[in-house]
Parts: sequence; structure tokens; C-alpha cells
Amino acid sequence: MLTIGIAGGSGAGKTVLAEKLVEHFGPDRAIIVSQDSYYRDHSHLPPEKRQEGNFDEPRAVKLSLLVKQLDQLRSGQPVEKPRYDYATHTRIGSDTVSPHDIVIVDGLFVLTDDDVRSRMDLKVFVGAPEEVRVQRRVDRDRRERGRTEDEIVERLNATVLPMHAIHVEPYRELADIIVDGCGNADAEAARVIAAIEAQMGRRVG
Repeated sequence: MLTIGIAGGSGAGKTVLAEKLVEHFGPDRAIIVSQDSYYRDHSHLPPEKRQEGNFDEPRAVKLSLLVKQLDQLRSGQPVEKPRYDYATHTRIGSDTVSPHDIVIVDGLFVLTDDDVRSRMDLKVFVGAPEEVRVQRRVDRDRRERGRTEDEIVERLNATVLPMHAIHVEPYRELADIIVDGCGNADAEAARVIAAIEAQMGRRVG
């Protein structure tokens, strides 16, 4: 199993890249395991309290479970990946994930956490200017998560941008490849695909 880590800020373009990799290699060979699936369950809190947490720091995610499940996949075992509901900040079941030739892990803290990072065979960082990331975040949260623009901007200023500066951006230098999240998506994906195929070739050789 080859494990590809894709890190970068919220709205940088991690998901677009991950989906292009799956499109190239095919769903029979490649699968995405999103770090966001491992956000901690807040169902024990009243609904009005669930919005108050800082969801942009590593402690918000149960990274130890992600590491455990990556190890299980590498050893050939299927796992029950949590299913997370962003609207309610709760876990709502799980999905069975079987081992694949290529497992793509995308998320804010893929390079930040030592244990997660050490499981990556290829480390990718997707970069984009702050103004681009902010606008993409606003558009996504309004469209997919039903949040108002005021709510989104408040969270951006309170946690998303400050935490990005602390927990995401400094780890850019640990990446094997830096992708331009504002560049041609196909061309940027092709660079990563070439690196993956080179690694696969070395393993076969």
C-alpha cells in the first residue's frame, strides 16, 4: 500500500487534487481517507454548545484513530472509518474501507502530526493565497453546510486563519511536492501522479 498525504489550508484545493488522483488511478486502486472524518464527536454537548469549539487545531481531530486505521489498512485489514456530520459536529455512523493500492489522506494536519506524517510515503502540500482560501471557504460553507456569511467570517477570523499560521503553513517545508492550488489542476495533479508512479516503479523494481 502506498500512502499519499495531502496537506494545506482550508480552501487550498486538497480535495480537488485528491479526487483527480482517484480519477487517474481508478477507484479500484485508489481511495481517499479524509482526516475530517476523524473529528471528535460532540453529541454529548447541547447543540448550541457544539459550535463553540476550535475545529482548526490538531486536538479537534482524533488523529490516533486515523493512525491506527492506516496501520490496519497497510496490514490488509478493512476498517470502519467514522462518518462525520459537519452541520451537527457529531459522528453519524461509519463506512467500511478496504485496503487499496493507494490510500490518499487529505487534511489540515497530515504533515503537522508526527505519527500521521511518518505513515506517508509521499507528502504533498497544496498552497494558495489567503484571499483565495477565504473566498473558497465562504462559498463552500454557505453552499454545503448552510452557514451564514457572518458565521463563516467570524470563525475564519477567530480560529481558521490564526490556526493556519500555527499548525499548517509552517509544515509546508516538510512536503516532498508543493502544488499550486491556483494553478492548472490537471497539470498540478500530473506532477503528483508522476511522483506516485515513480515510487510504485521503485517498489516493483
